[in-house]
Amino acid sequence: MFRSEKEGYMQTKSRKLKEDFWFWAIFIALVLFALISDWWKTNATLGWTIILVVSAIIIFVFIRFRSVRSKAGQVVKSTAEKIIYDSTEIHRREPVPNKMRKRVLERAENRCENHDCNYTGIPEIHHIDDNNSNNDPRNLIALCRNCHGDAHHGNIIASQCRNWVKRDYFQIKNNRPNVRSN
Repeated sequence: MFRSEKEGYMQTKSRKLKEDFWFWAIFIALVLFALISDWWKTNATLGWTIILVVSAIIIFVFIRFRSVRSKAGQVVKSTAEKIIYDSTEIHRREPVPNKMRKRVLERAENRCENHDCNYTGIPEIHHIDDNNSNNDPRNLIALCRNCHGDAHHGNIIASQCRNWVKRDYFQIKNNRPNVRSN
């Protein structure tokens, strides 16, 4: 789906607000750094103690909480993508052609191709290799919203999806009924 002009304008406005936020955040950080460095000259021992305690807390949180590590990884990945790709361009992707979408949904019998999933709604189409221009049916899999989200967050890996697609193609080729748990 393409974004409308209004959505593009809102995204540009949102980006401007974010740029202003980061400008002021950096400015305030520099002012605080100047104040702290002046204070540090007279209280170096206390300053190093504070840094060691804060560092220990941060390390503990990273070791103890997987969700923090995951979120930090996502932030690093999205920041790297913003640096690599032109952030002023709105990246649009072409939707999966209807003919290919119907073909994948027929193969999946309009259900999630994760046979352990009991979702009964209409599934979404997922690109296994995350390349939105590769619409080869072996690269497309029908997944429910939950499994689709898991695939994008790395909880379902690409090799699992490929195996599910191969299994379904094998069943279609041999005219075998699809065995699913209900």
